[in-house]
Amino acid sequence: MCFGLQDLRNGVKTNFYSRSWSAKRLNLDGEGYIPGRGNPAPLLFNVIDTSDIKDYLSFLNLVVAVVPLLTFSPASVLFTDTLTTEDYELSLLSDLLCGNTGAMCALIGIVPTTYLTGTTTERRAFENSPEAPHRERISWKLAECFDSSSQSPSLMSYTVHKE
Repeated sequence: MCFGLQDLRNGVKTNFYSRSWSAKRLNLDGEGYIPGRGNPAPLLFNVIDTSDIKDYLSFLNLVVAVVPLLTFSPASVLFTDTLTTEDYELSLLSDLLCGNTGAMCALIGIVPTTYLTGTTTERRAFENSPEAPHRERISWKLAECFDSSSQSPSLMSYTVHKE
């Protein structure tokens, strides 16, 4: 679906299928997907919530499909959820990204807000034990939106300073 929306936005006929092992192509043909109509369907989004699909699909595969659908704005955010334990939490980002967090964020173009700010909005209370799995929600922002040298006209001027 994500790649189909990308193709539609680029004016290319989609070459994706509605499900695995199906010969039926994904066809976005509703009233909102017809070019030139008065009320077009959205092809870019400010917020995308992937829930826990990362636990069933590689995170990098997910990023390739979803990040191009984010509106280029400092307000745009991608939410991901995953189950983790306290012991695994320290290596969660590097394991998700399959490499060094800073380098991979620069390559894929998104960065977790906790990595940018060094803060989190979530409380950590392990009622039973630290080994019990808990949900880890990560919000990701477009890295380029926080680069003051970016030339996008829609970009509000934001600069992140790390001390």
